[in-house]
Amino acid sequence: MSFGPAAALFAASQIGQGFSALQQGRFNQEVAEQQAQAARTARAVNRRAEQRRFRELQGENLARTLAAGVDVSGSVLQQRIKNRFEFLQDQRAADFNTEVQARQAEARGELARFKGLSSFGTSLLRAGASASLLSDDSETDTSGNVRTLRID
Repeated sequence: MSFGPAAALFAASQIGQGFSALQQGRFNQEVAEQQAQAARTARAVNRRAEQRRFRELQGENLARTLAAGVDVSGSVLQQRIKNRFEFLQDQRAADFNTEVQARQAEARGELARFKGLSSFGTSLLRAGASASLLSDDSETDTSGNVRTLRID
């Protein structure tokens, strides 16, 4: 079986398109992984800032309470403990949401890589099939359509 120039050109074009899809998929995966890491980094920075603001607020409230001559035990202490508990719950929720977003980005990246790989495989198969159909061993009509395919 020999391949004509049209078959070779078409096959090369298909392989080139497939390789481009593969590269695009890999690139999209890298971008998604970078987005996931950026979300995690931003959350870590925000977490530290939130902790600092919470400590400052708790300190200011304690200073005002003491300055007013109020005893810090009992309900005031319970309120401080409750505030701390709610703050930690809010932080856990924000951490969880950030991790969900990061993992979704990573999943999109994996999907992009898989789509690129799949497109590459499809292009290889299409190139092989087209080259076979366009080989010199096939009979074509005047407009280039394959009429018969000789299989040895």
